[in-house]
Amino acid sequence: MQPEEIIELYASRFKIEITFKMFKHIVGNFCYYFWTTVWRVPKGKTLDLERLKEMDERSKRLIAGAMNTIEAFVNFALIATGILQIIALEHAERVRNLHNWWMRTIPSDVPSEEMVKTVIQHEFHHHFRRFKHIAIYRIIKDKHCEKAKPPLQMAA
Repeated sequence: MQPEEIIELYASRFKIEITFKMFKHIVGNFCYYFWTTVWRVPKGKTLDLERLKEMDERSKRLIAGAMNTIEAFVNFALIATGILQIIALEHAERVRNLHNWWMRTIPSDVPSEEMVKTVIQHEFHHHFRRFKHIAIYRIIKDKHCEKAKPPLQMAA
């Protein structure tokens, strides 16, 4: 390989690892596991094409369903990441102005996806009641049930 090609491949590897880190830690894409018991294979074995061909139709449907769910979840993470990047590019100054807590490094002109996510979470949390007309507000309020808090917890 030519040195330029090696550098280009290494740079691509770095971009892939950063994207994976973003999916895992910022977007939370790998916090969920979609599994089915029919996917189990003996220890040390893999689910190869031959083993899949031997399965009954129900098992094949369950595995296909799990794989489709995984693919959809990854696609949603890609969309969420893209939205964070668009907000970072289009609303950089507003994001930086709303982000008012300590940071280890000073951000560049374009805020990171993590900064955008943090600002959105913070703003949503502090202005949640303004979203009464949005369906997600009603869903969350319907599912939220206040439990009686002991007096000491209320004092804290």
